[in-house]
Amino acid sequence: MELLKQRILRDGQVKEGGVLKVDSFLNHQMDVTLLNEIGREFRRRFDGAAITKIVTIEASGIGIAAIAAQHFGSVPVIFAKKTRSRNLDGALYTAKVHSFTKDITYDVQLSKKFLGPQDTVLILDDFLARGQALLGLIDIVRQAGAQCAGCGIVIEKQQQGGGALVRAAGVRLESLAVIASLENGTVLAYSFIYSPTNYSYLFVGLLLIVLLGLSWAAMFARIMHAMTEQMVKSVDTLVREIRIIRKEDPDHIIEIDTGDEIEEIARQVNKMVRSIQELSQRNIALAEVNNRMEMQNLQAQINPHFIYNTLDNIRYLIPTDPQRAQQLIGRFIGILRYSINNTKHNVPVKDDLKYLQDYLVIQSTRFGANFSYEIDIDDACMEFIIPKLLLQPLLENSIKYGFQKKPCIHIRVRGWLGEDALYFTVEDNGGGVDETMLEQLRDILRSDEVNIEHNGLQNINRRIWLGYGGDSGLTIDSTEGEGFTVKLKLRLGGM
Repeated sequence: MELLKQRILRDGQVKEGGVLKVDSFLNHQMDVTLLNEIGREFRRRFDGAAITKIVTIEASGIGIAAIAAQHFGSVPVIFAKKTRSRNLDGALYTAKVHSFTKDITYDVQLSKKFLGPQDTVLILDDFLARGQALLGLIDIVRQAGAQCAGCGIVIEKQQQGGGALVRAAGVRLESLAVIASLENGTVLAYSFIYSPTNYSYLFVGLLLIVLLGLSWAAMFARIMHAMTEQMVKSVDTLVREIRIIRKEDPDHIIEIDTGDEIEEIARQVNKMVRSIQELSQRNIALAEVNNRMEMQNLQAQINPHFIYNTLDNIRYLIPTDPQRAQQLIGRFIGILRYSINNTKHNVPVKDDLKYLQDYLVIQSTRFGANFSYEIDIDDACMEFIIPKLLLQPLLENSIKYGFQKKPCIHIRVRGWLGEDALYFTVEDNGGGVDETMLEQLRDILRSDEVNIEHNGLQNINRRIWLGYGGDSGLTIDSTEGEGFTVKLKLRLGGM
């Protein structure tokens, strides 16, 4: 939203410690005209979502939500309270929210009589930093059994990672202005509507005028603008198509004729949709464990949240770092091609490692400073043949469950060659599990009965045992609050 962005640049103040003050127009003194335009923009972005309630948290989000509600047919606004009052009686939804600014944990509360399964909810707030308040509101909406149409944020502080956590939770997030940095008392902000702004390119063009001459610089700026504009339009078209698969028709076939990498992504997504359809028809009972693993790995890659979040990251990168966006697109295409290549069920370690590196780079871009990783696999392992996508489900589990208990996680992948076996470990420093849950997971690995909730680990273990025999398989270890470790042993001579 360009109007908001310019207001932030003009009237926003950067205080010590990277604090952005917008109290002159947003959250102390309110510019009602600006807030009305903000409400109109939220309605445009969530048009067609059939919103019945708007939820926010006291206090600064209330004014924004109340004005925005008028653009959604004057639907009711509910705000969660940070303190229990005498007027707040009856059954309550509650969620714990930690304030990093004040170092206080609140029990936010919302009366059950105002929210239920019949509601479609839009969550609104003024700021998104670490994301704890927003995640608390999302938890309350889910407790109510209501449908969360998404979250609307006026200003997102990208460098603090809250946006990545919300998107990782599978929730649609629309931020009207994004603060990329607050270094040296200067605000670097950008807004994404459906076409990029030209200001960064104009600045580059002026520098090139000094160095190379007016004519060359003008031509360069024109070409870059056209390429960026086309790329943004292509990504937006694909995002809209993915939303149809995500919300309306899982069998929808994407039709895009853009002549660029986005068209290639669309073709790969279509192939994956068709592959899932064929696998579903062929393996209804999922009787064979290799078929179950193939289905699960393919579903993990066609997961609408994974695709949508990756495209969303690409979309935000295009205006600020087009080169990095191009690289991310290349890695994404590589992941899609590798996942749906049904001609190879067993591959060299080096092929699977290339896929893992692309997958982790995408996740690192998605979560920013909240996610880090390292890969340490000996060169002696590279030519050994292993089942395709053997390690990816373990990485996915570490990311999925690690972020449920900790805001930041680190994953380490190791591989080495022993005297009689090939070994891999996947370690994370997430929340881990207690001894009771650890023993339950170990029992599931040893059991022949299918466990619906944890069949991913069970299927990997059985897949290894069937392919390598002997004492091959998984071993797991965990300490609550410190992390989770999975070790794979592949006996030499298997497969």
